[in-house]
Amino acid sequence: LMASSMLAVILVVLSLAVRTSTYGGGAPNSSCENMRPHHHTAGTGTPAEPQQSPPPQKLEAELQGDGTVKVTLSSEEPFKGFQIQARRTESMEEIVPGTFVPKTDPSYGFLHCDLHEGVAVTHRNNSPKTQVVVYWTPPKDLTGSVTFMATAVQDMQTFWLGIKSDAILFTAPVHQTGSTDASTLVETSTVPGSPHAETLEGMYSRCGDTMGCLGNTPSCIASKSCKLLVTWTANDTGVNYEMTGKVDSSTAWVAAGISPTKSMHDAAVVECFMDGDKPEMRESWNAPGYQNKVLDKVTHGLSFLARRFANGVLSCAFYRDHRTVTEELTFDTSVNSYHVLLASGPFDTDKVKRQHTSRRVSEESLNLNLNYVSTAKEQKDLFVQLHGSLMTAAWLFFVSTSILIARYYKKVWEKTVICGVKPWFAIHRLFMILALMLMIAGLVLIFYRIGGWSATSNPHPILGIVSAGLAVLQPFMAAFRCGADAPNRYIFNWLHWMNGNSAFIIAVITIFFAPSLNKAQLEEAEWFVYVVVAFVIFNAVVHIIMQLHQWGMDRKVASNDIKMSDRSNGSVPPAEDMPGSPKDAPGGGFRRFVLGVYVVVALLAVAVLVATIWLA
Repeated sequence: LMASSMLAVILVVLSLAVRTSTYGGGAPNSSCENMRPHHHTAGTGTPAEPQQSPPPQKLEAELQGDGTVKVTLSSEEPFKGFQIQARRTESMEEIVPGTFVPKTDPSYGFLHCDLHEGVAVTHRNNSPKTQVVVYWTPPKDLTGSVTFMATAVQDMQTFWLGIKSDAILFTAPVHQTGSTDASTLVETSTVPGSPHAETLEGMYSRCGDTMGCLGNTPSCIASKSCKLLVTWTANDTGVNYEMTGKVDSSTAWVAAGISPTKSMHDAAVVECFMDGDKPEMRESWNAPGYQNKVLDKVTHGLSFLARRFANGVLSCAFYRDHRTVTEELTFDTSVNSYHVLLASGPFDTDKVKRQHTSRRVSEESLNLNLNYVSTAKEQKDLFVQLHGSLMTAAWLFFVSTSILIARYYKKVWEKTVICGVKPWFAIHRLFMILALMLMIAGLVLIFYRIGGWSATSNPHPILGIVSAGLAVLQPFMAAFRCGADAPNRYIFNWLHWMNGNSAFIIAVITIFFAPSLNKAQLEEAEWFVYVVVAFVIFNAVVHIIMQLHQWGMDRKVASNDIKMSDRSNGSVPPAEDMPGSPKDAPGGGFRRFVLGVYVVVALLAVAVLVATIWLA
């Protein structure tokens, strides 16, 4: 009996010793599936729970020239145990059957998982570590995206699960280590199933079928003409995204993200950009007030995948767990819908983003588990619409008509007097005052909406300011002009003519740049520019016809039309200075007819452009 009691005590002590220290020599094969240490809470015997805080350890994966992958687990805080595996990015439950080779430290051990030897690496002693470096050889025929996952153990009660690396993409069958052609191992393009794994035609055809898509315009996917595109495919654990943008230079950026609001506030954003000749990625956050900040630490559960820049096309792929926390805001794409954001623009110095030149936010919140194509149009901005309408009417009708009348109609309606001045001068002055009022109103509206001056690579704002400034200068020049009998009056006439026509030409050029502004939302209204071009041609033809007509009349009689040296200010001379009843210059009927046609065409052009601004 005494011997039996002693044996029982010895067995209990041994079992406790095994329970408390059996894994100091590494993780067992039974932990392959969930990578969880079989530790128990002291005193209670219940299984220890993993830490919910962000892990202090960092897992990095880097493709080597010989086809292996260098995997580094590091931490500023020492850890005692670990386990590292390779998993499929799109299905993190699936272990990739490669082989770990600890080149720098032979004390690491291997695990036998899913009938494969060496697919996981672990510690062989529980001495404190701050860095673990191992090398992983992929299987021969591997294709797809691989993410390395680690467990780090600090002590029996403190450990972290699910520490992930950035993904490594294999798009061609992998050669054995030592192959002379390692360049085909990995193409920095996309994850499997994303657009750039195939042709553009295939990319567009798969939108709505096997992946969700958002283009820079609602109809660009159907027309296969997107300048920006973001696609997504979901699985049980998260969502694969890829953003693609046609950029003008290697100094541009493309960004995509998700937000619970359409205003782009509280948006978790991933940026794709060029760092020298190498495409890179980083995470940023859209705070309220149109403030964007780059995050120092990547969100746990976000993995940067492949990236590429070729032939003016920049593309990056990334993976985001369904449930992530960024800037204390929880995103859960497994149960919630979100607005998808897509934008691109130029970089300033030191990789500081300048304002986007192209942007789209899905009008509706999207369920990212569905392969949905967002075609809903974004609601137009009232202030931008009013600004465009007022400026179009001011320049293309009031200013253009006023210039025409001042140039060719000074000797028409000679028997008529309006408020003590000739009709041409009365109409010219009225139209210019109305145009100036519309310009000022348009400027006030857009500055109020934008909140001040907004830097952009599009010349529309600066050209608009210049043309408006010249227009404001016109009435001041007229107010301080010299008298009608002054010998140098011709100087004012030339300056006034030059300033006014310069303002008009710059304003028309400004209108040409408006459709390329994202806020104008005229990307799909291609006819807008065509209508402006047609009006410019029509305006030039009318001026040519009127000039030829004037020269023809000059051959018949001495020209009555005012010259640049004429000193008239539009006022009617006293009756004693008028030798007889005033008469219109020859060809007055033709001039009135042309003016009628011009006014009708100008009104039609403005009506079409304004309708486009509001309805397109």
